[in-house]
Amino acid sequence: MNVILLFIALPLIVLACDIKTTLKFNPTIKSGFARFKFFNETYGPVFEYREGENNLPQVFYMKGLFCSLKPTILETYEKDPRSGDIKPTKTSQAFLEGFGKIEYQIGDMHTPYVAAKVGVICGFGDCGNSRG
Repeated sequence: MNVILLFIALPLIVLACDIKTTLKFNPTIKSGFARFKFFNETYGPVFEYREGENNLPQVFYMKGLFCSLKPTILETYEKDPRSGDIKPTKTSQAFLEGFGKIEYQIGDMHTPYVAAKVGVICGFGDCGNSRG
């Protein structure tokens, strides 16, 4: 009976995610906005960051099943995206899966990138190999 439960539970663990996500901002950043679009086609809150201010890290959790079927996208904007049909300035996207932590950072020119990850499988996209 325990062996059967193991074979049922193991694929669900591989196809599920619980990722602690931290969004940090470069100290010399220009003012702008950032927003995540998640694997399930939903959007996260809009984060505003300001030039010359102490922009505190933002922490939230991505949870769900089949997280890597669609990419998780971080978009940056020069104007508030809630104010109309605003196109993103820069984007970062990756197919993520796992149980762990990921840290995104927004660089000087509104460039988002993965700065670090632990326990997160990145199948394709910005997996932390490049810097913005």
